[in-house]
Amino acid sequence: MVFLIIAIFYLIRANLIHLQLPDLIANYGLYALAIVLIIRAIGDFKYVGFFKTVKDTPFADYDTKYYSPLCLFLGLSTLGIQFLIGK
Repeated sequence: MVFLIIAIFYLIRANLIHLQLPDLIANYGLYALAIVLIIRAIGDFKYVGFFKTVKDTPFADYDTKYYSPLCLFLGLSTLGIQFLIGK
């Protein structure tokens, strides 16, 4: 469900679909999404992110290999989309 909402934001920003959203959400929604994804990639310094201290669980292994790099990539690419298509 969350990925569907993210995809809708991308489609709105690329002018592929047209939805009436409040100006605040339409203009700054992807910036907020990018910030949340980058903060998730950095982590809480204990259980998630690149700077976690608990590293001996199966989730920590997957987080290091897959989840944190994915969040960082999505966050940075979202910022790139905002700057390339920016209003």
